[in-house]
Amino acid sequence: MLREYEFTIITRPDLSEEDNKKALARYEEILMRDGGEVIEKEVWNNYRMAYPIKKYFRAHYAFYDFATKKENIAEVERVIRFDENVLRYLNVKLADAVEPEKRRADLKKAKLLAEEKARAAEAAESADD
Repeated sequence: MLREYEFTIITRPDLSEEDNKKALARYEEILMRDGGEVIEKEVWNNYRMAYPIKKYFRAHYAFYDFATKKENIAEVERVIRFDENVLRYLNVKLADAVEPEKRRADLKKAKLLAEEKARAAEAAESADD
């Protein structure tokens, strides 16, 4: 049974974009074992942090929403603990059971609604001026 997780990883800013992609690909490979699927992925390169971590003020952020087995979570966390390029990571379980295709559709619908609301608010604001 696949569970849904959010996974955020912060890597050192002095990593090249290519090295960062290789590291993330390694973690993705572990998470996608045994039928795991990435539902959503966002990567922000060289982003300013709110506070310094290990004397770094900038970092590469990667955010994943994925479905995988709990054994894969344990393995990726074990691997990350030994990776010197990772400044921080956070893993949060969202659901005990998930259908990845349905979840992708739900996220897409939510983004469209948010965009519509933002456009409506912007239109209302410009009409007030």
